[in-house]
Formats: sequence, structure tokens, C-alpha cells
Amino acid sequence: LISSALRNGTHSIDEARPLLPPTLLSSGKIRNNLSKLKSLFDDHGFRTSVVTSPREALSIYKDSCGCTTNNDDDETTTDNNFGKAFLVAMLGLHPDQNAIERCYAASARGIYCLILFCRKIRTSCSRAMEDARVMEMISKYEDECRSLVSVATDSHGNDIYVAATSPKVVASSSPSLHGLHSTVSQRVSSLMTAIERADHNIRRDQLQREYDRIKSLNSTYANALLQIFLDSHESSIKDIYFKGSHAPKYERLTIYLYDPHLDEIKPQRFTFLPCLRRVIDDGPE
Repeated sequence: LISSALRNGTHSIDEARPLLPPTLLSSGKIRNNLSKLKSLFDDHGFRTSVVTSPREALSIYKDSCGCTTNNDDDETTTDNNFGKAFLVAMLGLHPDQNAIERCYAASARGIYCLILFCRKIRTSCSRAMEDARVMEMISKYEDECRSLVSVATDSHGNDIYVAATSPKVVASSSPSLHGLHSTVSQRVSSLMTAIERADHNIRRDQLQREYDRIKSLNSTYANALLQIFLDSHESSIKDIYFKGSHAPKYERLTIYLYDPHLDEIKPQRFTFLPCLRRVIDDGPE
């Protein structure tokens, strides 16, 4: 996840943005097109159906949310497996989801949010970015993250789905990554102080709210993937409902997309809080 966010060693916002596995964008952007969303999940081996009342929505059946692991050398099959691993982890239903989330919380979440915060400063605080101290700090933080993550990931570590297919890679490979993760709060505070000094029109509380927003949206690995998916497809989710059943084949989650023709107000960015795996395992209470 972090390696993809720092791809190519550049500071270009477009080049640095984390990418989806290629099969998840091969048919174009979904936006608010439910048929495209259905086709995407169908193409990656999910069992789906369309709900028509009270409004159209997509149901995805939980028994189809497994991940295929095989030695098939066919490139298309492999790409689809990576795409499905991303989608299943995004929904919080990956077989190794708990291990993935522990690795993300212990070694990656803080660093990833720091990277996103630095990116936001680059794009939104042009006056502060003219200050040599601010530019130096942001460049230093990004370079340190890039250097450590390149050590912590395997030879295929440039791809966003590495943690979904190999959740122990980051956790076991680099004590330095854990060290950087533990200093994130201090680094963010120092950066905020430098920005305040560089641009007196920016208040500390504004910076803190933006950083807190980034942390909330990326609070879990599933939510981090969800934000990348929605951004890449220029989509917004209105609601997701999970319906349990004594018969596993009927258990499903139903996704309602935001539709500007039906919804007067665009919803806030969607996150799973609590995570779907916890709701399923522990119940709604």
C-alpha cells in the first residue's frame, strides 16, 4: 500500500497516487453506474444480484467472497485473482483479514496517513510549500518512507495488493519500518508547526482536522482500499447493508451507490466502522 503510494520515486501527485490492480479498471470508471459495478464483481468471480426496490442496489453474496489460490500461469487468471483479493480485502472479508489488519495497524497505517497528509500539503498549501523548511521536511519524510518500504516489501512490492496476498511481508521484514511508524505523531506535529510559521493564514486546528480526516478514512486496511477504489472510479457509496441468514448462501451485503438524480445531498465518504468482519463475527450488538 505504502510502496504504491510512493511509486517511481517522484513527487508527481498523479504518478504517486496508489493504483488499483489493472483488472479493476479495465472496463472504465464506474461513477454511479450500477451495471458497471455489477459487471466488475461478476468478472472477478462474485455471485451478485440487483435489488430493484426501494431503489436499485447491488447485492454481493458472502459465500462467493473467497480468494482463489492456484499455480495457474495464465496471466489473465492471475490478474483476476489479484483483483479479487483486492476487492475481498476491501470488503473486509479476506480469509487473512484479521492478520492483514493487525499488520496494517502495527506497521503501515501511520506511515500511510503521513504520506497522504504530505500529499495534501503539496496540493493545498502552495504558500507554505514555498518555504524551504516545509519543503525539506516533506521531501525528507517521503524519501525515508520510500527507502524503508522498498526494503520491507518483496520483489512484487510495487503493487497495491501485496498486503492482501502476503500480509506478513511488511510485519516481519523491517524493524526500521516499525521504528518510523512509532515516530509519525512527532513528525506530523513538527510539520504542522513549520507550516504555521510559513503561512500565518493557516491555523493549527485546520491542519489537525485534515490529518484526523485522513486517519479516519484510512483507519483500517479495508477502508484504505475502499478510498482508493472510490477515488479511482469517481464513485460515492450511500449505504452498505449486511443481511445475515441461517442459510449461508443467502448471506449478502448490498451496496447503494450515490445517485445525484435521486439523492438531494451527496453523502460523506463511506467507511466501514466497525469493520464488516467484526460485525459478522461478533454480531450487530
